[in-house]
Amino acid sequence: MKQIPLQFAAHIGLDWADRKHDFCLKSSDSSDFEYGCFDHNPEAISEWALALQQRFHNQPVAICLELKAGPVVYALLKYDFIVLFVIPVI
Repeated sequence: MKQIPLQFAAHIGLDWADRKHDFCLKSSDSSDFEYGCFDHNPEAISEWALALQQRFHNQPVAICLELKAGPVVYALLKYDFIVLFVIPVI
């Protein structure tokens, strides 16, 4: 089990879908929010995750999403710097 760090370089809310994923990113060194999206395919998910890894120099990044299983979750689990948090849908 992955140990949860006390600080994150960024916090990301990820809205998954079957064709694309929208996100909102808040970097720890900025008060601004960034918005974007990436396609739902292994290459696009990997490209996005690797860009986060490079941008934040392999520091921990928190990603919150509303599911605990599925293709996007499994794709992100392979990155040690990403910590996933499941937000229950009410």
